[in-house]
Amino acid sequence: MINGKTYYQILGVLEDAEDIVIRAAYKVLAQKYHPDKWVGSVEEANQKMSEINKAYEVLSNNDKRGRYDEELRRTNQYKTNLGEDTESAIFNEEESDWKIACEFFPDLNSLATDLKTIRPALENHFKAYLLETKKFDDSHKIYDALIENYLENYFGKDPEVKKFALNLVRRGQKQQAIYLNQLVTAVGSAVSSERLITKVLEKFSNLNGVSARAKQLAKLVYNSANIPLENCLELLYEIGFGVKKDKSNYLIYAAGISYWGMNEHQLIDWIKNRIAAEIAKKGTYEV
Repeated sequence: MINGKTYYQILGVLEDAEDIVIRAAYKVLAQKYHPDKWVGSVEEANQKMSEINKAYEVLSNNDKRGRYDEELRRTNQYKTNLGEDTESAIFNEEESDWKIACEFFPDLNSLATDLKTIRPALENHFKAYLLETKKFDDSHKIYDALIENYLENYFGKDPEVKKFALNLVRRGQKQQAIYLNQLVTAVGSAVSSERLITKVLEKFSNLNGVSARAKQLAKLVYNSANIPLENCLELLYEIGFGVKKDKSNYLIYAAGISYWGMNEHQLIDWIKNRIAAEIAKKGTYEV
């Protein structure tokens, strides 16, 4: 640890980053803090480079990295708090190579921005890997794989738990996501997805206030004649409900309640007339 950061956080990379990504991240940071480019104080640049060099020395050597990972695990500092507490983006938005790549592949920026909302190191990994390998045509596959790997690392393989976790992270509900991570780490697949999600909802039920996005969705759903199912489900996630599809029916559950046996038509009708109507008219919702 240096100033409270792990070597991974200093380089802004994931704990399971490939060698190629570690090298690319180091190259970007070394250029950023080079005396000819750095606009801050010489002392700050020297300190940063000392940290970067130390981190790279360890993480670029398989034996040293293995021992370092074991030390982090032994002291409970490996993949803690979802890993992003002290991370930041290492690429300048105007970084020439990335900017040029985006001119040819317009989707890159939106994919990178979405990854950043989940965890800064995911954005760093995405950019570093693509700039180093030039596999821009595979950007969507790489994006999907990064998210899937992140979710499985922290929340297990259950698809409903991963979906719920992703919604928590994207909404900025970090404490709920950390608590879900703790539950999954403790009990794994021994507990159903419904019980895990309900446990999170129960613990944070007093924090599930109606967000601006929920109000926006509620008005859209309530005032629409033909409502996309995606909008309805997003509204439920936004106000703290869990949703699970069982063949043609849907299970809707939250703290202390559950509804079984709704088909898609019944679900949309229930969300529109029970959930969206109350939020649209009152600005609040009570279970």
